[in-house]
Amino acid sequence: MTAFDQQWLGDLGAARPDPGGGAATAAALALAAALTGMVARYAPDCDESRAIAARAEAVQEEATELIDADARASARFAEAFRLPENTRVERRHRDAAIERAVEVAHARVSECRAAARRLLPDLDRLEVIGNAAVRADVGVAAELTGAVIRASEITAAATLAAGGGDRNDTDASS
Repeated sequence: MTAFDQQWLGDLGAARPDPGGGAATAAALALAAALTGMVARYAPDCDESRAIAARAEAVQEEATELIDADARASARFAEAFRLPENTRVERRHRDAAIERAVEVAHARVSECRAAARRLLPDLDRLEVIGNAAVRADVGVAAELTGAVIRASEITAAATLAAGGGDRNDTDASS
């Protein structure tokens, strides 16, 4: 996935279900992780900075996968809502499909939020050990990470509401 090519951005801006907010949130996570890795690589070469860079790279890879996974989940969600609901059997089938789609979409959002939270301790540590020349990048990565966490919570609540769910699990459950 080439996240920021014109096609992807055009698709994001189109009136269609995917990619959407979840994919955009995962893309922001990939940016935050990439910046975290960059700052770690500018830090003095030691086991700690190498470990931070490796963890950031793992989050970046996970985020990239989540961009595509969210697009698939969004498409499945939209398909479920398009199912007919003229008969009792159709309504039950549609409701079950929506519930499954909500579960899948919610899982992707939870994974994104959890991955973002894993960056926070390393960003805190880079404030201390990082190269002063790229300290602003730590701040940008931290702001992006915070935005990812908040956006994940918004998306989780909206996904559950759209599916008729009343679960309130946008907190630290993941």
